[in-house]
Amino acid sequence: MQRIWVYRFATLILGVTAAVSRASAQPINFQLTGYVQANSGSTQLNGAFTWTITGNSGSINNLSPGVLGTPATSSTISFAGVGSLTLANVVIELNTNTGQITFGNPFSGGITFTSSALKQYNMAVPLGPLTGTTTLVPGTLTGTDGTVINLTGVASPAGAASPAFQAFPPAPAISSVTNAASNIVQGLPNAAIAQGAIFLVFGSYLGPPAISIASTPFQSTTLSDTSVAVTVNGTTVDAPMYYTSDGQLAALLPSNTPAGSGTVTVTYNGAPGTPAPVTVVPNNLGIFTVGSNGQGPGIVTYADYSLVSATRAANCGGPGTTCGAANPGDTLTIWATGLVR
Repeated sequence: MQRIWVYRFATLILGVTAAVSRASAQPINFQLTGYVQANSGSTQLNGAFTWTITGNSGSINNLSPGVLGTPATSSTISFAGVGSLTLANVVIELNTNTGQITFGNPFSGGITFTSSALKQYNMAVPLGPLTGTTTLVPGTLTGTDGTVINLTGVASPAGAASPAFQAFPPAPAISSVTNAASNIVQGLPNAAIAQGAIFLVFGSYLGPPAISIASTPFQSTTLSDTSVAVTVNGTTVDAPMYYTSDGQLAALLPSNTPAGSGTVTVTYNGAPGTPAPVTVVPNNLGIFTVGSNGQGPGIVTYADYSLVSATRAANCGGPGTTCGAANPGDTLTIWATGLVR
């Protein structure tokens, strides 16, 4: 797994590597509900319907008019009293310029929703039901068995709900929790997280697709709709955030977190994930390493934040440069986390 590192030396950032650890599309389920006028041959389908679509961020397309996108992975529509039909070649298209999203196929029929919120919508967060203008794209939806549904209108009887939709992204899933420097996985020796230490959470759907770094690290317990809660012995504390992304985040374990066995829970866009185990101790030192993986040479710097290293570079001097071996009398700084609080 690719890892994100951000070292802050006083007010200087030494380096940022690897922006996002997962580039794959996020699966998203959509559910459309309400009332629509339709028929299948001589069968009238007017009434309440539920249309369930499984897509992902790769099947959401913000394209120019007349350009088809990638079909959703699956789509089923059901009408009250009629049954369900699996649809073929369903496309989800978003136009962030107009704030419109269309479910179906703009050339053969579908349902379009309009909302100003859609102009900033990234399809990775819940939204809806919408109360803005709802329109029908008259036409046909074809089932995988050849059945054709003709969409004709959205006029509904008094009291009947007009179509609306809700997006349901997956909940955050944690694969590991480690000291930010040592990277030792929970369950192994010396893997416990110290009170007051910086820790990392790895997994999927933990935060936004692109990395978001706090302008003032560890000053807020929420960042880009991501938050982290640690629960030990019945006490829950919220961890101040450093950065967040889809596959990895960094936070600070509050010093008042009780010691003992507990859990870490990540919440993204209001959806809490399954808690993951963690052990909290008063101290457990981890030294940051040049390789950003807890192995190899540690990050040891001179007064100008240049690195102690095996060789001396021609540009030696200043943060991130390599300035060779230390000599007796040199003042050095070892960069670590998890010291006694």
